[in-house]
Amino acid sequence: MSEIYRFAGLELDCARFQVRRSGKAVAIQPQVFDVLLYLVTHHDRIVSKDELFDKVWNGRIVSEATLSSRIKTIRQLIGDTGKQQKLLLTIRHRGFRYIGPVEAELSDTRRITSTTSPIEAINPPTSIAVMPFEIVGENNSAHAYIGQGIAADIIMLLARHHWLTVIARGSSFAIDPHATPQQIGSMLGVGYLLTGRIRWNDAGGRIDAELTDCASGRLLWNQSFPYQNSGIESSSLQTMPEQIAQQIAATIEPKLGQIEQLKTERKRPEDFAAWDCCHRAFWHLFRFSEQDLTTAKMWFRKALEFDSNLARARAGLAYASVQLAFYGLPERRDEELQQALSESKAAIALEPHDAFNRFAFGRSLCLLRRFPEAQAELEQAIEANQSFAQAYFALAFCFTVWDRPEAALPLYEKAVRLSQQDQHLWTFYHMRSFALFRLNRFDEAEDFVRAALRQSNVTYWPLATLCALLAERGRIDEATAVAERLQKIKPGYSLAYARQDFFFMHHSEFVERYLKNLADAGIRAN
Repeated sequence: MSEIYRFAGLELDCARFQVRRSGKAVAIQPQVFDVLLYLVTHHDRIVSKDELFDKVWNGRIVSEATLSSRIKTIRQLIGDTGKQQKLLLTIRHRGFRYIGPVEAELSDTRRITSTTSPIEAINPPTSIAVMPFEIVGENNSAHAYIGQGIAADIIMLLARHHWLTVIARGSSFAIDPHATPQQIGSMLGVGYLLTGRIRWNDAGGRIDAELTDCASGRLLWNQSFPYQNSGIESSSLQTMPEQIAQQIAATIEPKLGQIEQLKTERKRPEDFAAWDCCHRAFWHLFRFSEQDLTTAKMWFRKALEFDSNLARARAGLAYASVQLAFYGLPERRDEELQQALSESKAAIALEPHDAFNRFAFGRSLCLLRRFPEAQAELEQAIEANQSFAQAYFALAFCFTVWDRPEAALPLYEKAVRLSQQDQHLWTFYHMRSFALFRLNRFDEAEDFVRAALRQSNVTYWPLATLCALLAERGRIDEATAVAERLQKIKPGYSLAYARQDFFFMHHSEFVERYLKNLADAGIRAN
């Protein structure tokens, strides 16, 4: 090989195995030379750690610390750092990429100048970069740390969702903020870009966040998050970035899931890979019907045919079984819950620190009335990802059916605050109403069950709760009218059916009270 590569003020001479700066040779270890050469000659794409181990060390067993040492030396050589990552990016869970311009002088004296060329977005998993949020208004440079702090917190929270690839802050913060989404997508190899602006005055302000498709530059989502403070230096502002970051991260993660699900609709099933099957499965999962949940399980199994170690598919399969315990045939409930336990345990074995895996296991344990174990798992899910709204809801549900409804209320509030457009929102409201019903706080219970009924994907159950609640308060005419609506939506609904709906309850006193109210409203026994 007689090529010479020029980049970052250096010449890499393959024939002489030499690196020169300003014509003078630079002392360099052979493995550093080999790693640098491989990264520069493949600068049009991400190079994985396994690929470097295979090509540079010929597949010999080498510690990651050895590779990290070589990368650190290369960064020093090209005037870069692990924090700045201006030229050499570290892509979490993926590998490395040199993004600076490279000039190649080939053996026939031809010269080829190359800048970073577009690469395919990392898919799967879905990839996103988060830029520092822009400060709008006076003294914006003095408070740039706030915008960086919010972005850094969002990166940390999104990275806890193991189905996402999130670019490290050292890479995304080094990008020119005036670059277009297409340019940023090309440089970082991502499909999506999250940006934002912070506006304030003495009384408060708002944070505007935007999600953009890097390939097309199309705006996919935007939302404003208001906040209050008593001045830019107030103590309340010090906690504001973390709170807003939690809300944005909790909103973005399910939104990305929905977008990816829609993309699979435009694909032919014969072109699907493991993650395509997962996204299609989640689309069916949140439709809350026996047929859709069964279809979701089919797609999760197809994903596992592609990759039997895909933890997300195993946890999804477990969660579909959890939902079938509610919406499937009662005679198959025990089988579904045992499958949920088995698949969620398998997911945890593959990725023990993933919040969704712990969440699926905790939900399974709760429905089997193993409440202390469920609480422990769900608390681990929250610890793994403090912006995961469903984990807060699941723990609240556990407390509600475990005769601890008072402890559940702040958790329901947290779940709704984190994910105000969640596909489970009707359940958040309904179970909060259920907890308030148990506490005899009837006015609040009615408000929340009616909020549940306003959601587009609501099922029959909040109608049953409203019926029982109205009868409890002596409003029999209203309760009877609701019962008639319930019978139309859920033909065959009876007291016997309602009783088996409460298979997860710890004690039966409240269940008997609920059923008596339904009977008073005219619901038949069988």
